[in-house]
Amino acid sequence: MKKIFFLTSFCFSSIILFAQNVGIGTLLPKARLHVTDSSVAFSATGAASATPGNPPISGAGRRMMWYADKGAFRAGHAINQEWDKNNIGNYSFATGSTNQASGLHSVAMGYGSMAASNESFAMGNNAQATGFNTIAMGLTSIASGSAAVAIGYNNNSTGNYAVSMGAINNATGTSATAMGSFSTASADYSSAYGRYLKSKSFGGFATGLFNDTIYTASATAIASSNRIFEIGNGTSNSIRSNAITVLQNGNTGIGTVNPAARLHVIDSSVVFSASDIASFSPNDPPISGEGRRMMWYADKAAFRAGYVLTNRWDKDSIGKYSFAAGYNTKAKGIYSTAWGNNTEATGDKASTWGNFTDATGENATAWGNSTNAFGNNATAWGNFTTATGENATAMGRATTARGFSSLVIGLYNDPVLINPETDITPNTPLFIVGNGSFLISSNALLVRKDGNVGIGTSTPNTLIDIKGDVAYSKNTVNVLNGTNNDINPGRYSFISIDGPTAAFSLSGFTGGVDGKILTVLNLTGQNMTIVSQTSSTSSAVNRINTLSGTDIVTIGNGSVTMQYSSADDRWMVIAVRE
Repeated sequence: MKKIFFLTSFCFSSIILFAQNVGIGTLLPKARLHVTDSSVAFSATGAASATPGNPPISGAGRRMMWYADKGAFRAGHAINQEWDKNNIGNYSFATGSTNQASGLHSVAMGYGSMAASNESFAMGNNAQATGFNTIAMGLTSIASGSAAVAIGYNNNSTGNYAVSMGAINNATGTSATAMGSFSTASADYSSAYGRYLKSKSFGGFATGLFNDTIYTASATAIASSNRIFEIGNGTSNSIRSNAITVLQNGNTGIGTVNPAARLHVIDSSVVFSASDIASFSPNDPPISGEGRRMMWYADKAAFRAGYVLTNRWDKDSIGKYSFAAGYNTKAKGIYSTAWGNNTEATGDKASTWGNFTDATGENATAWGNSTNAFGNNATAWGNFTTATGENATAMGRATTARGFSSLVIGLYNDPVLINPETDITPNTPLFIVGNGSFLISSNALLVRKDGNVGIGTSTPNTLIDIKGDVAYSKNTVNVLNGTNNDINPGRYSFISIDGPTAAFSLSGFTGGVDGKILTVLNLTGQNMTIVSQTSSTSSAVNRINTLSGTDIVTIGNGSVTMQYSSADDRWMVIAVRE
C-alpha cells in the first residue's frame, strides 16, 4: 500500500497534465509531449524482428514515427503506402515528404525520393537509389547500378560502381564516370567530363564538349584504336570534333582523330617557344646521352633531331641557337648548324653538311665528305678538302687552301704555304688549280697577290711564268688572189692561208689588241706580199708596219710574225721566214 502511494505521488510530481499537452520535467508543456532537461530514448531489445508487426500508423498522414520492430525511423509526410510495413526496410531512415526507404539500412530524404536497395541513400526531389550501396541526390537522379552514385539533375548511373554528376548525364559502363551536362560514359572504366560528350572506349577519358564519336572502339577490353584521352572542341551534335586525341597505342593527334605517329599534327603550325634570349645559366636538356630523339632545348633555343652517340647532344656540346640533325652530329658553336653523318660545327656561326665534315673556324662552312674548314670564314667543299687560311676556300678532291682569302680547286694541289695565313702578303696564293695525285701534289696554275701567274710552277718570278711548252691552235683563213684587206684571223694567234692560186697580198688584219701576237703561215706555194702601211688600203687600225717602210714579199712558202701595238694602232712585223 505504501509503494502504490509513493508511485502515485512521484507521477504527479514529475508529470504535469495541462489540457491535452503532457510535460515531463516542465510545468508548462507546449506540445502533446514536452520533455525538458533530459534525454529521450525509444528502445527495443535485440535485432529487428523476423516477424514484425505493423508500424504504429500506416497509410497517408503527417507523423514522426519510431518503428521498433524494424528499428526504423520516419518523420514528415506520407501520401500513400510508402511508410507502411512492406515499404519500410530494417534499420532504415526516411524524412521529408513521400519518401520511401525500403532497403536494409537505407536512407531517403527530401521529396518523392526512393532508397530501394540495401545500404542505399536517396536525397532530394524524386531521387532514386535502387541499386545496392547506391547514392542518388538532387532532382530526378537515378543510381541503379551496384555501388553507383548519381548527383545533380536527371543524372543516371546504371553501370555498377558508376558515377554521374551535374545535369542529364549517363554513366552506363562499369566504373564509368559522367560529369557536366548531357554527357555519356558508356564504356567500362570510361569517363566523360564536360558537355555533350560521349566516352565509348574502354578506360577512355573525354573532356571538353561535342567530341568526335564516329569511330569503332571496344567498350569492354583494351584495343589499340581505343581513345584513352580526347578533348572535344565541336560546336553541336552535328558538328563534332576533337582538339586532341590519344589512342591506346600511344599515338597522339592534334587536329586529327586518327593519329599515325606518337605526335601527329595536321592543318596547323607547331610552336615551341621560350621567353627572352637563351639562358645564361641553362639547365640540362630534356634528355642526355645516347639515343634517338627530336628535342627542343628551350634554355639554349637549340634543336636536335636524329640519333646521337655518347655526349654530343648533352648540355656542354650544344651551342646556343644551334641546330643539329642526322647521325651523331655536333653543333657546339653559337648559331652553328650540323647536318648529316658525324659532322661537327664547333665554331661560332659555323655550318657543316655531309659525312664527317668539320667546321671549327668562326663563320666556317664544311660541305661534302671528310672536309675541314678550320680558318675563320673558311669554306671547304667536296671530298677530303681542307681550308685553314682565313677567308680561304678549298674545293674539289683532297685540296688544301692555306692562303689568306685564297681559292683552291682541282685535286691534290701543292698548298705552297707551310702555315695558314691570317693576313694578306704579296706572295699569298690567291688562286690555285691543283692537278696532283695521291702520291704527288702539284699545281697546274697559281695566281699570287703580286699578280704573278705560274703555269706549271708554284713560284712564279714574272707576271707570267710558264714551266713547259706553249702551243697555239691554228686557224685556216681563206683569201683571194690579189689584194686582201681587213682580214679577220678570229681569236687566234696562228693562222694558215688557204685559197690563192696565184700571188696574193695582205694589207691588214682585224682584232688587234695591245701585245697580241699573230703568225701568218703560207704553204700555198704562191708568193705572199705583206703590204706596208704606207700603201695599205685596209682600215688604219688594221694596217701593218713592216718597219722597213716597204712591202715584204715571201717567195713560195713562208711566214710572217707580227705583234700589235695599241700606241701605234698598227701591227708590227717582228719576224719573217721565207
